[in-house]
Amino acid sequence: MAHPQMFEPADPYLGRLREICLALPGAGEKVSHGRPNFFTRKVFAIYGGVVKGDHDPEPFRHAVIVKPDSADRAIKGYGRVLQTGSWSAMAWWATRGDTASIKSYVQFIDSLRHKPPPPPRWPQIAVEVTSYLMKSGPAYLALARRDTTTALNLFQSLPDSACFGFCPLDPLVRAELLSARGRDQEAARQLAVEPDFNHRNPFPSDVLWSLERGRVNERLKNYDVARDAYADVVEHWANGDASLKSYVDEARVALQRLSSEEKH
Repeated sequence: MAHPQMFEPADPYLGRLREICLALPGAGEKVSHGRPNFFTRKVFAIYGGVVKGDHDPEPFRHAVIVKPDSADRAIKGYGRVLQTGSWSAMAWWATRGDTASIKSYVQFIDSLRHKPPPPPRWPQIAVEVTSYLMKSGPAYLALARRDTTTALNLFQSLPDSACFGFCPLDPLVRAELLSARGRDQEAARQLAVEPDFNHRNPFPSDVLWSLERGRVNERLKNYDVARDAYADVVEHWANGDASLKSYVDEARVALQRLSSEEKH
């Protein structure tokens, strides 16, 4: 018996995922068990899922399930995907110290800026976004080299509006770097401006934003803000994958600690 369709064809999140995945060399899409699967030789991403033993599709209708090693191979195979505007790969490369991939990406963006634009001429938004990427690239390159001083200076010099809401990781990284240097007041101001947060189906960066907001505000004794932020983490990731358990455990322990603090 065929599985029922477990997704909406017009889902904008699926559309964006499809755009990113199908731009990878040799990538294709198929529907398996009622869900979109993206693959090359093997499946590397599935849209939507359920917790094992629970068949309610609603909580994770917009989840993206990936194998980390498959995702790593897919990102290393970046080619045409660089043209989709999916520059969040730089954060992935920076955590792995992959300076070569970041340099290649920046060179690619720079080559676009020097090509004669096809008619009609590039809109202003394209000019601003590519200029922004040329500035954020060196920041991630410094981070990949573990030069946090230079990385923080470069992230702080980035304009807040030039990426038009498509770079939520950049301000989060900036806040984390500020926090690591004990500059919690500045980090708290950065984290007070929430990204476009879909509270029903947030992106991972949204939940990590809440976690960092909780940490910073707890240290500043802004306990109400910290409590709400930690509660967001537990709410969204309590039934998540095993890889998310450490974040949920941290948030739960923090909530218990704040509860004890309140009693005193």
